[in-house]
Amino acid sequence: MFLCEVCRLNSAGREYIGHINTTVSGKQCQRWASNTPHIPRSRYTDARFPDGSRAAAENYCRNPDPSWPVGVWCYTMDPDTRWEGCDVPVCGKSVSAACADLLINVITHQKLGQSGLLFGSNSPAEKSGRESAFTSQLSFTAMGWDACCL
Repeated sequence: MFLCEVCRLNSAGREYIGHINTTVSGKQCQRWASNTPHIPRSRYTDARFPDGSRAAAENYCRNPDPSWPVGVWCYTMDPDTRWEGCDVPVCGKSVSAACADLLINVITHQKLGQSGLLFGSNSPAEKSGRESAFTSQLSFTAMGWDACCL
């Protein structure tokens, strides 16, 4: 399974391993291995967590329920609210600030020439070759980079 730290790959979000630990209304998430204030369903075994265990999932938003198609959630620390959904975007529908910053860093620091211009001012053929190499490498970086899940 492809794991993702910044966004969820689909609406269910079963692969999400990020560190968001508050619900859409701002409630703090309960630790998955805790029985206080809510007792988690027994079917949410360690094998259902992408982290490998309930303990490793700490109090982060997750979706350990294969029948729940709507996204990540958590039990809350509010005794009056058993569970609530979390605001984790679907990958590709919105780019998080962390991904945007990281991609800008890749472009700015690793791909720009010494002149600070993206492709310099050489002949169109040289420019085209560098542009193609840049695009291929950036695509590889983004697609292989599970922190952004692009």
